[in-house]
Amino acid sequence: LAAKENSSLPVFVTNVFDEKGKLMTGADAKAMIAMLEGLGVDAIGMNCSLGPKQMLPRVAEYVKYSSLPVIVNPNAGLPRSENGVTVFDIDADGYAEIMKEIALLGASVLGGCCGTTPEYIEKTVKSTKDLPFVPNEKKDYTLVSSYTHAVEIGDEPILIGERINPTGKKRFKEALRERDIQYI
Repeated sequence: LAAKENSSLPVFVTNVFDEKGKLMTGADAKAMIAMLEGLGVDAIGMNCSLGPKQMLPRVAEYVKYSSLPVIVNPNAGLPRSENGVTVFDIDADGYAEIMKEIALLGASVLGGCCGTTPEYIEKTVKSTKDLPFVPNEKKDYTLVSSYTHAVEIGDEPILIGERINPTGKKRFKEALRERDIQYI
């Protein structure tokens, strides 16, 4: 919000997911998509912590639900330590091959993070330069998001807020009557 309120520059936001598809806060991709699109960012995606192969499921999710350009900046695979030195498990050719898959899924902006070198980017450019650019289209999903989860509102009824039902909860009823927002 601060960036949008104080600049006319576009705002791009990327997140770091773990291998289970969660942020350190516990948020999933759909929650981030719903929240960030609602805040008016201009492009969204993911960076760091995972290699391109591990990012494929998140990329598919972003492309499916987001109406914005999708950014993907993976590591050069998963890092590991060998003799006190951090090494990555994918070479530039393997990286470029998976990045082509990511581009074909619909990612708009490709790059690299930890462990990538100019060679990785050069080979990624070569493997993707002849692919047609397909701009991301407006999606017709209705997502309601908390800070960690998103619920898709579709054809089936969805119950939201059932945990604040005061039925059978004496203290909760009192808090509502007393307008005790802290307790609620």
